[in-house]
Amino acid sequence: IAGALAGLAIMTKQVAMWNLLALAMVALIWHHRTEETRWKALAPTAVLFAGPLISLAVVALPFAVTGTLDDFLYANLSYNWVYVGFLSWAERFANLGYGMLFFCAVAAPFVVGALAGLFIVWRRGAKATDYVLVLWAVASAIGVASGGRFFPHYFLQLMPSLAVLTGVLIYDRFANGNNHVLSRPAWMLALFLIVISVGTTTVLYLAPRQAEHVVVERVYYQKEWESYSQQLGDYIQQRTREDDLIFNYGRESQLYFYADRQPAIPYFYDWVLAYDEQAMDEIIT
Repeated sequence: IAGALAGLAIMTKQVAMWNLLALAMVALIWHHRTEETRWKALAPTAVLFAGPLISLAVVALPFAVTGTLDDFLYANLSYNWVYVGFLSWAERFANLGYGMLFFCAVAAPFVVGALAGLFIVWRRGAKATDYVLVLWAVASAIGVASGGRFFPHYFLQLMPSLAVLTGVLIYDRFANGNNHVLSRPAWMLALFLIVISVGTTTVLYLAPRQAEHVVVERVYYQKEWESYSQQLGDYIQQRTREDDLIFNYGRESQLYFYADRQPAIPYFYDWVLAYDEQAMDEIIT
């Protein structure tokens, strides 16, 4: 079941493969120490990998039936490889700094809480379940870093592990019977982190358009285009025939659905033109 769900996660966001590999590593080491034979030790890991293969087969079946497996492989493998390798290391580090700054402002209590939770796990001596948690967190961090872009929504993959590690901190301080009392500096730090997080998210919720215009101007204008895309789709539908093909030279791929018209090219948006030099020749052809 864990493998099948991991396969669905990978089909949604391919960097989830790191979480699957982390689970497989834990399963392999765990059962290698406890099982008598090598086959019994390998069997759980083999079953874990069988799950995503089933998910992959289910998702790929419609593409195989319609003869579009090439497009399926391009979108999930080839294009991602081009996307990952497009930026220089200097650009990646610059994106990392900007992305981490924003993420730490939004999720400050969880970032600090998770680091403290990791320290508690290391200090008390890690158990088997701790290794699962730590490797899961590390795999999530690798997933965030894989693309080299560090957009805010990429960091969402970290949140489950950060939340659980913060829970380790809360349990250690208040619920494990040790009656630990936080010092005044610790309370002040916690309050400061909460104020930063709540303050940042409040601005994003109460004035999202103004915040986008100041922080991410490109997103601001893309939202403007998005708000008019249904009207544009209706306009196209009224002025074309049902069997006409249309070409959207942009990033509002929902135009094809609003217009109820098929695309004239294999690409739904213009991202691929920025990264894959061979795409333009194919589009012109």
